[in-house]
Amino acid sequence: FLGLSMGSGALFSIYRGKGDERALKSSIAHACGLEENKGARQAMARAMAYIDENLADPNLSMEAAADYVGLSVSYFSRTFKAAAGKGYTDYVADKRIEMADRLYQTTDLKIYEIAERVGYTSPKYFSKVYKEHTGKNMKKHNEPEA
Repeated sequence: FLGLSMGSGALFSIYRGKGDERALKSSIAHACGLEENKGARQAMARAMAYIDENLADPNLSMEAAADYVGLSVSYFSRTFKAAAGKGYTDYVADKRIEMADRLYQTTDLKIYEIAERVGYTSPKYFSKVYKEHTGKNMKKHNEPEA
């Protein structure tokens, strides 16, 4: 047989020759952590949906998202960054600004109303974050440009 030592310290053995191929593949996937990765990917997809559904909540926190998907905050943070390609705070800010830009382009909402709909309690801070992300100032609708 061929023995593989896994990072967890467990000894995993694969027997050469006849055997159940599906069970062998499942054992290899489990030993390599692929099953855990699939679960983590599913948890991150649920977390991202949770974020999208709760962007208006100014108290949307990493702790709440981690709790929603049943993961510790530290594991959630590492896994989220790997899945999203950016940290939780940056991801939420980007999503909020994307939504704000859509609202700004497609509605006649005032800036403070857009800020509230995307989870910012301070229109001034919202305008600052919007400018940092988009490079443009959000002007009131129907306001003549200077």
